[in-house]
Amino acid sequence: MRLIRQRIDEAQKGMVWSGSVGNWIQPLLPAITLAVRLVADTELRLQRIRDREYARFGQRIRPGGDMAEKHQEFLRWAALYDEGPETGRSRAKHDQFAALLSCPVLVLDGGDTLENKVNAVVNKLMELQEGEKKMNAAHPMRRFKQALSREVCEEVLARGTSGVLALHGDDGYPYAVPLSYLYVDGRLVFHCAKVGYKIDCVRKNCKASFCVVDQDEIIPEEYTTYFRSVICRGQVRILEDRQEIMDLCTALGEKYRPGHPQDSRAAVENAMNRLGIMVMDVEEMTGKEARELMERRGTQA
Repeated sequence: MRLIRQRIDEAQKGMVWSGSVGNWIQPLLPAITLAVRLVADTELRLQRIRDREYARFGQRIRPGGDMAEKHQEFLRWAALYDEGPETGRSRAKHDQFAALLSCPVLVLDGGDTLENKVNAVVNKLMELQEGEKKMNAAHPMRRFKQALSREVCEEVLARGTSGVLALHGDDGYPYAVPLSYLYVDGRLVFHCAKVGYKIDCVRKNCKASFCVVDQDEIIPEEYTTYFRSVICRGQVRILEDRQEIMDLCTALGEKYRPGHPQDSRAAVENAMNRLGIMVMDVEEMTGKEARELMERRGTQA
């Protein structure tokens, strides 16, 4: 799982998975931006299997061949896809998986031409990209001259010690909770219990935002504050891999008690059975500061 996560992080322009997936993919669900599901009737699927297997094994699957019996057994199993239970590879299993996705699911006719299917996927991706552009354009920063650069935003996140994570709560209410955190490699890392309201919120809707206030100096005579803050938006995933949880919890300990890695690791090991880790993959990062702080930083530079 860690290797897959690493490949996703390295794929700057995105990547494509293909094939049937199982429960192992659940920790990666927030990374999926579009799911494409091909649906074909039973006879078409079986004919494609026959053609594929003949291309691979030739006469070995024909009557009298050494693979003929296994081939027929495989066809009988494949024919059960539409009526099979959720526990096996079946339409019901894939329906169950599609219900877990928070991203759009594009359903295509498996009997359609390759050109039409490719065009449908490309058009859907363009539609999603256009929607994201419109959303960003609809909420531009009003005082854009006070915007922080990406570099400065990351400096704020690196030195910050706490922030507020905003999630989708029950009955339409937002749920905002203050948390300590670690920022590393474009990700925000939070430690938590394995069960609780935060976990329930993330499982229902993984989209979230996180705000860190770097400075909030009250200037009474000016009726204002000299502020600096950063807001991140992204999708939160709950880690399942024990080694990854161990490594990130240890890194959190090193942030808040630097210079004692062995002690941090020992503390994490003692608490592993009740420790959980949530990770936000940052999709958008914006920062803003008071004009006076901007001018002060410019003078110092």
